[in-house]
Amino acid sequence: AHGDVDAAIAHAIAHAGRAILTTGAVLASGFLVFLSADMANVQRFGLLVALHVVIALFAEVIFAPAFLRTFYQRRAATFRPLAGSTSSA
Repeated sequence: AHGDVDAAIAHAIAHAGRAILTTGAVLASGFLVFLSADMANVQRFGLLVALHVVIALFAEVIFAPAFLRTFYQRRAATFRPLAGSTSSA
């Protein structure tokens, strides 16, 4: 239904959740390969990038739905479809 934030979040997670988690895991593990490098600066780079990928993944999975639920709940309550528009569920 139009304006249902919880339904929109559930739909997005059901359709893109696995891809988001897989992409984050592959990126983090790919950069963790740099830990096997001989140069300390390359090792640190790989560790820092992998850490930031995991933090971004956590923020995307946990905080994005919470922010949507918090900031769009009020907006969804006042949503009115345009006259003549139909719902395409």
